[in-house]
Amino acid sequence: MTNAVCSPVLGSVRSLFLLFLFHVLFTNASPTDLVHNERREVAFPNFDQGYEGRVRKGQYFNLLFPLDEGKAAEFNGGVTVASPFQDPSALKPNGWRRYIYWFPFEKNSGDAEPFFKFPSAAVRRLKLEITKEPEYGTDLDKAFADADYPVDKTKAGVYHYRHDRKFDNGKKNPTMSSYSNVLVPASGAMIFVDDFSPTARQKEWKLGTVPALDKLSDVAFFQWIDACKAQMVDPKTLKP
Repeated sequence: MTNAVCSPVLGSVRSLFLLFLFHVLFTNASPTDLVHNERREVAFPNFDQGYEGRVRKGQYFNLLFPLDEGKAAEFNGGVTVASPFQDPSALKPNGWRRYIYWFPFEKNSGDAEPFFKFPSAAVRRLKLEITKEPEYGTDLDKAFADADYPVDKTKAGVYHYRHDRKFDNGKKNPTMSSYSNVLVPASGAMIFVDDFSPTARQKEWKLGTVPALDKLSDVAFFQWIDACKAQMVDPKTLKP
């Protein structure tokens, strides 16, 4: 797997990505996304839980978007927005495995081939198949054809990061949760498709142990950095 250490430039990109992700989550009118995309405890101003409040929250984070971590913390009343996870090498020791399919979605370039012979009936019933192609099919074709924000489907990669390997020296079992998204670095686009944290899955399925590396914002950032490296694209191309 990728073991590139985040340089100072990527550190700035990481801050921008996190703020972009907050913008995506908090401007969404549906509260369901926030149920399983909960981030680690970080203090921000309070906003109404209705649609208008979510829009104002998105606007607030959009103002933070261009700032580096230091200036973002200053803007946020002195409270940091930084994550303790800055390097993708944290994925494996926390139980994560990568399954990646780039267009035309035939070959897996992740850590291992998907496995479907699950060890117990409790896991087999969960229907954990890895999809090679984007699950939304042609549903987003109209949006992708937007003249202002076009997305080239032929440059897309399907990223499944699944919590499916033992960790902590084999002492802890995985939760079988997944963060599954589609990334198009060439178009500066990331489509959030099917994202459930280990915390949410463990609560629902009662399987495994929640790792320290648990949050969508951290894992999605590593997906973005990996995709940009694979396509030789500047990570700062992500569009708000």
